[in-house]
Amino acid sequence: MAGIPTNEVNEESLIAHLGAVIRKQNSFSITLRGVSTSSDGLLIYLNVEEGKDQLRQIHEDIYTGMLSGYIFPHLPFNPHVTLGLFSKTNDNSERALKEAVDANFYFKYTADSFHLIVGDGLKPISLVEELLIK
Repeated sequence: MAGIPTNEVNEESLIAHLGAVIRKQNSFSITLRGVSTSSDGLLIYLNVEEGKDQLRQIHEDIYTGMLSGYIFPHLPFNPHVTLGLFSKTNDNSERALKEAVDANFYFKYTADSFHLIVGDGLKPISLVEELLIK
């Protein structure tokens, strides 16, 4: 999910909107297995094997109402967990990819909440709200 500029939306309204989206969901299983890279090779991520459909629906529901202007329709949503983002001048991406593949990641859990976090890419992220699935 793309970032939403928090200086452009009211935080209380955002929490209410996201809470309404999440409360419509039932808890569901998510399985993460395997590692992939973006087409340019700069992003390394864990693949979502189970739970993709539910995550896509949540993504679609988030970008309605007050957030409808923040979706990037030309970028298809690919549920994943980012492991690393590299610059074109960083030669560590191949080593990181090999290490991630060799780690043979496999995670399975039940999604019963989501966390709204705030970050600017420079400072550590901070938790704003935990949103519980019904």
